[in-house]
Amino acid sequence: MVRGFRSIQYLRALAALMVVLHHALTPARGLNLPELRLDFLSAGVDLFFVISGFIIYTSQAGKDDQPSSFAWRRFLRVVPLYWIATIALIVLHFVAGLASDMNLTAYHIVASFLLIPHFSPSHPGHIWPLLIPGWSLFYEIYFYFLFSLAMKVDKRRAPIITASVLIFLVIAGVIIQPKNAIAITFTNPRLLEFFFGLGLGYLARKAWVPECFAVLLPIGLVLLCASEPLSLPRIVSWGGASLLIVAGAVAMEKRTPATRLMLLGDSSYSLYLSHLIVLSIARELWRRIVPAMNSNLSTLIFIFVCMSLSVGAGLLVYFYVERPLLRLSRSRIVPSARVVSS
Repeated sequence: MVRGFRSIQYLRALAALMVVLHHALTPARGLNLPELRLDFLSAGVDLFFVISGFIIYTSQAGKDDQPSSFAWRRFLRVVPLYWIATIALIVLHFVAGLASDMNLTAYHIVASFLLIPHFSPSHPGHIWPLLIPGWSLFYEIYFYFLFSLAMKVDKRRAPIITASVLIFLVIAGVIIQPKNAIAITFTNPRLLEFFFGLGLGYLARKAWVPECFAVLLPIGLVLLCASEPLSLPRIVSWGGASLLIVAGAVAMEKRTPATRLMLLGDSSYSLYLSHLIVLSIARELWRRIVPAMNSNLSTLIFIFVCMSLSVGAGLLVYFYVERPLLRLSRSRIVPSARVVSS
């Protein structure tokens, strides 16, 4: 777990809950409930990317780690649980008709499991795997891959090398304007959010994030909420806002108490991967059980139910699937390595 930064645990919980709430509003529209649009909530993924860069820097700086060991630990941390969630989605699709619009082509299935960016046959124009939240793992795994390569070149300067490569790739993408799904993903300006996290991690390690920077957190939240009317590029509005939020939270680290809410941060990855499955089930049950209602109150009730079920399921997945997987990776697969959550 990321115990060194309590503030980061709370932000991981915030990021996951933002994404869950964003998606809870989408099935609400499918149930003919009054529409609520809070698109900025999807910036929870941008917040995750900045956090990821920050954690990788602060957890690796000064460590004499082998690139292969780092890459293997990151793989074990992220991929097995994603595979399990994807298999669960496919099983529920066949058994219960869940995600009935899912197009199970051979390439879509294989590319989804291998985390190869590709255009979804079920959702044209979107670079999504079968388990839609897994699209962010395209970026996460790519970032880990670049960092491990940089470690091969120079362990001490790996963050600088990785940051430089990220900037180069984004500039190349702006110039070339690729059309291929892989090239679009691996030159996307979102990659700069990992760069933001690496830079902030460097400042935090140098103790250059004073407490007065706490004011950046509310500024970031305001920028995030105002992003749509400002019509700024995503990397500026959501990416920049995420950087300010993380910086402000890190500045408050000494004053951040440890509470049971940190458990939501621990379980944020389980919540993130499982919540769309839970929301799909909740939507079907709501449609079959609850009488048709068309009021703002019914929407709020539906959202409350979805959030509660998603958080509960996320905790169950965390305790009974994710944690056992992490223990297995420590004790049997890589016994000499300490698994770090992010």
